[in-house]
Order: sequence, then structure tokens, then C-alpha cells
Amino acid sequence: MTGKLYIIAIEISLKTYEHLRYIRFDLDAGKEFCYRSRISYDYFAHGIKRRNRRSGEFLYYCDNESDMIQFNKLDPTVPMIDIPTIWDFYKLIGYNYKKQKWIKQ
Repeated sequence: MTGKLYIIAIEISLKTYEHLRYIRFDLDAGKEFCYRSRISYDYFAHGIKRRNRRSGEFLYYCDNESDMIQFNKLDPTVPMIDIPTIWDFYKLIGYNYKKQKWIKQ
């Protein structure tokens, strides 16, 4: 495998449908391939239980960075946050990946 696989999560308000922020992270956490983070990502972003929705407030739409740029899905006025791993992403948005539940705020 060559290169890193970066994911961008778009935080979308479900009330106004506007992009609030972009969060970019390395899916493989600096490794060549990280099975654990890829399974967790797939379950969060594409799972049948729709874990990427937070109680009617936010939706986290996740996709490969190169696809987002290629298809012009990103608004240049929205802030981009770079974090190192998917585990930091979960911490940032308040998702407990071990219990697979949102942390109450």
C-alpha cells in the first residue's frame, strides 16, 4: 500500500443543513494499514444503526479526502480541523466508540 488514507468528516447541522466544520484524520493512524480503525470507521460512517447522527442535532458525513476535493463537496469558508486518528475524532465529537454511544453533554 502506498500513501495515507485521509478521511474528512463534515459536521452538518440537521436544523439548517449547513456545514459547520470539517474534521480531517488519517484513517490508518500512521500505520500502513490499521484493521481496527477501518472497521470502526465503517461501522460509524456507514452502519445500519446510523451512528453518525447525534440526537437530531448533527450528522457526520464521512468520505475519502480525495473524493471530497474531486467532486467539490467542500466549502472553502468552513474551518478545517486536522487531528491524527479516528480515536481523536471520536473524542472531539463526543462519541464513545467502546460503548458505541454518544456521550451526554
